[in-house]
Amino acid sequence: MGVYFLCFTHNFFWSLTRINIMVRQSLGDMSGITLVENLLLPLGMLILGGFAFAVDFSVLFFLGTVSALYMGAFLYSFWSTRNDYGLRFSLQLRSSLEFRDILIYSIPLLTIAFSQTSLIWINTLILGAVGSVVDAALFVAAMKVAVSISILLYTFNSVYAPQISAAYARDDHESIRTLYRDATHALTFFSFILLAGVAVYADLIMSLFGADYSAGTQCLLWMLAGQICNCYTGPVGYLLILSGKSKLEVFNTVAGLILNAGLCLLLYHSLGVSGAGLAFCLSNVLVNMLRYFQCRRFFHIIWLDRRQLTFVLLQAVLICSYIFFSFKNVNRELLVAGLLFAYMLFSFSSIKSLFESLRSRN
Repeated sequence: MGVYFLCFTHNFFWSLTRINIMVRQSLGDMSGITLVENLLLPLGMLILGGFAFAVDFSVLFFLGTVSALYMGAFLYSFWSTRNDYGLRFSLQLRSSLEFRDILIYSIPLLTIAFSQTSLIWINTLILGAVGSVVDAALFVAAMKVAVSISILLYTFNSVYAPQISAAYARDDHESIRTLYRDATHALTFFSFILLAGVAVYADLIMSLFGADYSAGTQCLLWMLAGQICNCYTGPVGYLLILSGKSKLEVFNTVAGLILNAGLCLLLYHSLGVSGAGLAFCLSNVLVNMLRYFQCRRFFHIIWLDRRQLTFVLLQAVLICSYIFFSFKNVNRELLVAGLLFAYMLFSFSSIKSLFESLRSRN
């Protein structure tokens, strides 16, 4: 009972932290997401993990420490937002908004944040309940590696989110389409380097957790496949939230959570821990495609334009080249270096255009 309570506590505080970060993003402030998500939480988990090697922690103590870390992240994000923007906490409403309006706007955001956090952890709980502790540990290790790639999504969303929100306020759908296109191009280009690198060295990365963790390599590869769709479809989730369609995004995130849990229960019995990774992959792909078609309906966005097609075809050629030369027993490090050089060389003009577009908007 204590374990479930602590898991709920850390998810709850992280959801509140995400709401604070969304507020700062909508104001064009990247400091909240940079410090809390990219420094405070990873550094805290790294220190806690280091202590776990030297000190024999109980499960409850470890989860309690993690919950305290997430609570600290929430308190930092709340007080920094309060101080930076001169906010004052009061139970009395001093604006034109009524309490009913606040609930209407805040509950969907809280549901989205909580569902997104639960989506990461639900398979771990399922594996612990119907599977084995070993499989749950393998999945957690693979999940940490795969989800870390989301830093690209957070970074680019932080840059484009306030501009998308401003464009929607002006009812400027042409600017929204342009911003979506630029963000998607940037994510497609940069995420390929990170995703391909992790995929190539997946066995080595998993073995860093321990010799037995290499059994989770296939699970990691499935989760990376899901992250490909997550990155390549661009900021469709943010586009729905920032355009006032948060209730629709609530449906998407809750549906993704339920779909992921159902597929995990179904596929785990036949594929083991790899089935949990496949469930994560399929739910990511289906929900992100749903988000894309929703955004296409409202804003007429186009995913596969000329530049995007160039990126995708070039990346397909590089993947086929890697597979071909791997069968020829070419040294992996030399092959990766050569393909990376070719990728940067053939993408030089596109990279230059992306940076010029970003500079002009800032």
